[in-house]
Amino acid sequence: DESRKRKPSGTGARPAASKSAKRPEGHTPRPPNAWILYRSEQIRALKSDKELSKKPQSDISKLIGHMWREESDEVKRWYESEAELRKLEHRIKYPG
Repeated sequence: DESRKRKPSGTGARPAASKSAKRPEGHTPRPPNAWILYRSEQIRALKSDKELSKKPQSDISKLIGHMWREESDEVKRWYESEAELRKLEHRIKYPG
């Protein structure tokens, strides 16, 4: 039965929201977690690498993901505590 055949993945699906997509007025951003804080810092540090800056963001994220997994527990704890601090600041800035 033709009507029972599945569409290929991605067909008819809603497109992913882009970073430049307009947010509704009053949208509350989420506070960054430990991984996002770490990734942001590493992106800034790696920007000076000309070869790396030519790679797609997905490849850079994979590299940084590997770096994160290799980090010491002490470094991860620092980013986790920083994320908790950001979460507290977020609650003050966006109560409710």
